[in-house]
Amino acid sequence: MNKSLIFGLVFVILLASAVSAKAVIPVYDCQVLDKPNRYYQLKNDVSLEPNEDICFTVTANGVTLNMAGHSIIGSNEWGHGILNDGFDGLIIKNGKLSKFSFGIRIMNSSNNLLSDLSVTESRNGIYLVQTSNSLLKNSKINSGTTGIETTGIYLINGINNTLIDITSQNNSRDVALLAETDDQCQNTLNNVTVSENKKLFYFNEQISLSNFNAGAIILCGADNSTLTNLNISNTNHNNGLYIVRTDDSIFSNLKITGTYDGIFILDSDNNLVTSSTSTNNYYAGIGVWGENNKIIGNKINNNYYAGILAYFATNSVIKDNYIEYNSFGIYFDENEPVATGIHVYNNLFRNTINFRADYEGNPNTWTEALTSGFNIIGGSYIGGNFWANPSGTGFSETCEDENNDGICDESYTIAEGNIDYLPLTLKKVDFTDVAVDSITISPKEPQLGDNVKVSIILKNLGRMTTNVTYTTGITAPNGGFGGGNCPYCLQLRSNETHLISLSFIASLPGQYSISANIVNSLIPDNKIQNNQLSLNFTI
Repeated sequence: MNKSLIFGLVFVILLASAVSAKAVIPVYDCQVLDKPNRYYQLKNDVSLEPNEDICFTVTANGVTLNMAGHSIIGSNEWGHGILNDGFDGLIIKNGKLSKFSFGIRIMNSSNNLLSDLSVTESRNGIYLVQTSNSLLKNSKINSGTTGIETTGIYLINGINNTLIDITSQNNSRDVALLAETDDQCQNTLNNVTVSENKKLFYFNEQISLSNFNAGAIILCGADNSTLTNLNISNTNHNNGLYIVRTDDSIFSNLKITGTYDGIFILDSDNNLVTSSTSTNNYYAGIGVWGENNKIIGNKINNNYYAGILAYFATNSVIKDNYIEYNSFGIYFDENEPVATGIHVYNNLFRNTINFRADYEGNPNTWTEALTSGFNIIGGSYIGGNFWANPSGTGFSETCEDENNDGICDESYTIAEGNIDYLPLTLKKVDFTDVAVDSITISPKEPQLGDNVKVSIILKNLGRMTTNVTYTTGITAPNGGFGGGNCPYCLQLRSNETHLISLSFIASLPGQYSISANIVNSLIPDNKIQNNQLSLNFTI
């Protein structure tokens, strides 16, 4: 803990001791707290009148408000419970706030202490804006509100603040942070619990982290960091990995699912995100705001809004990614300055809308010089991108390719000033090889009455992505009774496997048979011998 923070906390403790020696000012209603270095104590629950905006306004230094276990209640998530703009040494403790737009909002202030508080049913629980040397501890923030955007704790441009033993749950974002300068990363977050009782971890210096599970991770001012093999998940209440003012770092083999933004890079440069999966997130799979960042070789799919959300992302590279089944594949946001100079190539786009921009012009590059090499769909040339859609009628799926080189004969105009000159397409002569790779059972030697668990592994041994139909069957001594079919419901990329899990009760003695079959690949299969497999055993 740095010296300035220690001094600030000591100041807060001394201030608390000083004001406790003064006479207590009883409080029965919402009011202005305007007496410096005085101790106010709430004597009963208080409610904000419907036509009022603020219950308690602080207009003096050194004010203490002991809520003494009582509640401050708002009206339909409107107004402020407590507002302090520009006054230092505020202490708020021991109470509950609910139904406000802002439970507690402190701005342009220092040396404050907030402890043993509960904020519920509010759009914004605790807002600390340009606040320094302050302590928030032993508090719970839970919006419990649906249908609107809510934030539990928002720390904006603050320095040397400490959050310790905090629970912030069931908010759109449990904990959010902004920092406009590097020194505003100098805050401490210890033992912060977010939704699903998972932990949020905060790092503001270089960190090397691997084989780690978390509810959320924030890096702020953590240049030259390396994060690999991480699993991050929550129920859409936090950014999975939030990278703020952090440069020259590598993020690889991450699995992020069910967060607000899967990965969000803010005001950070020269970073690499690679070989990672970001799926089923509420807003974007990956968001980028910075220069010279690289998004390479990731699976970004099934995100509610955008696969990749680009703000100011100058001179960045987006390549070799599978960007599928998002509302928007790549979305250039309207914020200024706009996203320009981005090089986007060798990606597979398969989304309802593959590209959206909230402005016209500002061209980016969507093509690499044509070179030999395996591309994103297993073709023979690196060039542009593969443009598909869920219905199978995308540009790359319907374009002409007279010389059958895997490059569409015509360029694809994505938007004004944004043209893919070498869009990829499937070669007509390409084959695939899909197989039933294995069938196993557990236990290996079932006995009568056992619950037999079946594992069937399908695999694409070819180099082409393909859609397949598969069927499975289970035959018992008295006839077939299990399995099913799945027509064109499965897409397998090159070397990708798919697990089918079945189970049944071995209720009769005799011969059992388990079978699986892959049929009707949309791309010709050049080895049909491995399209089926069976396993027989006797009980």
